[in-house]
Amino acid sequence: MKLVSKKLTLGLGCAVAALTFTACGGGVPDCDDSDVQDAVKKIYTERWLENNFYGAVANDDHKEASNFSKKAQELVMKELNLTMNNFATNRVDEKRNRVTCQAKIAGDMKSDKIIEMLDLFNRAAAARSLNDGEVLTDGKFEDYIKSMGGQSAYDKRLEKMADDYDQEFSDTQHNLEYTARRTDDGNLVVEVEGGLPGRH
Repeated sequence: MKLVSKKLTLGLGCAVAALTFTACGGGVPDCDDSDVQDAVKKIYTERWLENNFYGAVANDDHKEASNFSKKAQELVMKELNLTMNNFATNRVDEKRNRVTCQAKIAGDMKSDKIIEMLDLFNRAAAARSLNDGEVLTDGKFEDYIKSMGGQSAYDKRLEKMADDYDQEFSDTQHNLEYTARRTDDGNLVVEVEGGLPGRH
């Protein structure tokens, strides 16, 4: 599966996120097709990152900060384990090769990976205080940690945040509404129209 394009459209107070993939096959996709699920999970993860770490995932002009943010995002994309269930087909449009679906989505991420992600985002925040081109050394990051109350306070803060995210993942199943359709040239277009995570 190859990502062809991605767009995020906002309108009328309803967020729609869409991904277009090159995929084999034709006809109307099923709500639980693996390529449809992969697209929904990717959209969901990207929205979760945007809403929880907006300042860190926004396009960053600061190269050093951007590097840490990208590493954190890559870690989440790899380690956030999302599962989908309770699939329901709401409508099938044979003429447009389009299906309208509902499903529940839940996620899990190991606590040590959550802490690693939070540390990377903190390094991105620390790097933003540097002049562009300057490197965030261990010593400079230690100074940043001191400004937050020292290593012990920093570690406790990360552990508390990791516990909060872990609790959020284990307690939450989101109801998603999405559509999937195949274009005339065989591309799969998936749009998530409701149930994406909100900003904290």
